[in-house]
Amino acid sequence: MNLDLTQLRTISGEDPVFMAEILELVARQSPAALHQMEELLDQHDYRQLGAVAHRHKSSVNILGCVPLTNLMKTIELTATEYEQPEALPGLIDEFRSVNGWLMDAIRAELELLHIGA
Repeated sequence: MNLDLTQLRTISGEDPVFMAEILELVARQSPAALHQMEELLDQHDYRQLGAVAHRHKSSVNILGCVPLTNLMKTIELTATEYEQPEALPGLIDEFRSVNGWLMDAIRAELELLHIGA
């Protein structure tokens, strides 16, 4: 799994300050999204859980991490359309694992941006 920042570079005009702001925003949002999903799963509020996954999917998509974007889409659809709530704990566990990797990848990209700045 890796980040492909092509879209972010294009949108930002390769402005390292703007790129860092987006990376930092996703780094703040991702743990919060995970926490919300865990709480909503405990509350059996699948519609809201799907909405959180949908919003986060948009955030991670700009980082070009296709597997994570696809995972968010799967969580969203499983929660809202597939009516398979029994699959959600495993999907959220997968997100928890991937989220640690994402935080490390974002930190590495931020270090590169600050070195080049």
